[in-house]
Amino acid sequence: MSSPAPAPTPTSLTTPRLHLRAAHYDDLPAIHTLFKDPAVMKYWYTLFEINPFLAQLIPSALRRFRSQTDKVLIARTRRSCPPHTSLAQTRPFLCGMIASETNGRLDFVMEIDDPDCPEDKGRVIGKVGIWSAEKAEISYMLNREYWGRGYMSEAFTVLLQHCWAQGMEQVTADVDPKNEVSLGMLKKFGFVETGRKEMTGVGIDGWYDSVFLALEKPKESSKEPKEQNKVPLDRSHIR
Repeated sequence: MSSPAPAPTPTSLTTPRLHLRAAHYDDLPAIHTLFKDPAVMKYWYTLFEINPFLAQLIPSALRRFRSQTDKVLIARTRRSCPPHTSLAQTRPFLCGMIASETNGRLDFVMEIDDPDCPEDKGRVIGKVGIWSAEKAEISYMLNREYWGRGYMSEAFTVLLQHCWAQGMEQVTADVDPKNEVSLGMLKKFGFVETGRKEMTGVGIDGWYDSVFLALEKPKESSKEPKEQNKVPLDRSHIR
């Protein structure tokens, strides 16, 4: 897989109802709104390599059922990602996003610009983009107030078109197999499963597994990727 080549300067993307732009420090309250919501954070987890000795201490049956024993071990490793309770907890994420070479090039915050919601114009309601240029991996989360309205599908459409225009050959995703909504949306956009792995991260509910997916750049530039127009699912939030 070739590494994506970010645009030389920050850019912005627009859809009929959204404005995608680079993250700014002033976005902290809006980003914190995402991170303090348990529903949005349910599948947001920290990736790590499990220590082989630690893994042997956890019987397979306990791993399978995400038991209380798992939660104790997770607490000791400090790998859980519960909802944030302060702006200070969210600030490192935003600062990392701003410092990344992908900010405003391949990774964006989502501002609403919906003619049907003029009172919300300019409000940051989520983020979507390629958080890792090396992995070409997509990351997205959306304020729960705006689930079910097609905003994330709209953002996906313009983002993927932008990725291909920047010379990317592939976009990847890493999703917990229990996150059926995210899996459904990715597959409707043409992502295909490339593999699975157990115990790749931890979060609110214990150990998480991974389903790895990928979407290849369309071979014919005159045709749009599969289902890059309308997908009636937007309740997704993974990393």
